[in-house]
Amino acid sequence: MFNTAAFLSFAFSMAATPGPNNLSSMSAASVSGLKKSYPFNFGVFTGVFIISLVTAFFCNAVSELLPKIKSVMLVFGAVYILRLAWKIYRSDAAVFDSKPVKSGFTDGMLLQLTNPKCCLYILVSMESYILPCYQGNALALVLFALLLASISLFCTLCWALFGSFFKLLFSQYAKTINTLLALALACCAAALFI
Repeated sequence: MFNTAAFLSFAFSMAATPGPNNLSSMSAASVSGLKKSYPFNFGVFTGVFIISLVTAFFCNAVSELLPKIKSVMLVFGAVYILRLAWKIYRSDAAVFDSKPVKSGFTDGMLLQLTNPKCCLYILVSMESYILPCYQGNALALVLFALLLASISLFCTLCWALFGSFFKLLFSQYAKTINTLLALALACCAAALFI
């Protein structure tokens, strides 16, 4: 049976924590304004959707051929999430004072090709939550790819909307916020094995 609460908590935790998409969106909006960050955010949506589709159908094929790969993927996924949690915990406010990156549609879409957090987000979502219940159901896989991309869009838009506020907040309380975000990610890593 599909565990909606666990899936959504994982998806929102991964999509909402600082990463290339969110920090770039926040930076673009805090410098150029919310409206000018829209092309970048919709590029992120498109990139996540494309990667979600490719990953869904690749994982579906691999899962049918090699069911034992799931455990290996979960271990690597948990290790990466813990590494990300450690990096967030160790980071300081200086990361939020960096200069803005390009913020066009193509930049947002292409960022996904080099964004390991996005790939892990999709891979773990598919292998841990979606494929065990919807393997072989192409329509469900497409709809979940759209849902994962929509969650990413929502989170990057939230980071853009509150870009100036988050920049000030993170600058003043970086260690506390990073510790809380790192603990949330560590809980996500542990939850992969429950």
